[in-house]
Amino acid sequence: MSFHYWLDIIFDFFFIIDLVLTFKVAFITDEYLVLDDKKDIAKVYLNSWFVVDILSCIPYGAIGDIIFTDVMSQKIQMIKLIKILRILKLLKDYRKVTMYMDKYLHIEK
Repeated sequence: MSFHYWLDIIFDFFFIIDLVLTFKVAFITDEYLVLDDKKDIAKVYLNSWFVVDILSCIPYGAIGDIIFTDVMSQKIQMIKLIKILRILKLLKDYRKVTMYMDKYLHIEK
């Protein structure tokens, strides 16, 4: 098993942890309000990024290696581009948190 394979597994593991934690962690709305009710957090998450997050947790490479031929595995690799959406989401969240810290908490980055 190659370095790329294990790197994929590590990213999938961290994405799964992030998926679980997202249901339990308060977040800042677009209006810079803290949403900390578990039911509200789950409702907002299920109606927004949940589908992208769950799809990015699927180990497409490992599944493709086990089930499909080389040609089909290459097509599965293209589906892994969903993970890029996940990374873009994390960058957006980072910017939102730092803006909140600067504007309301007066905490420097």
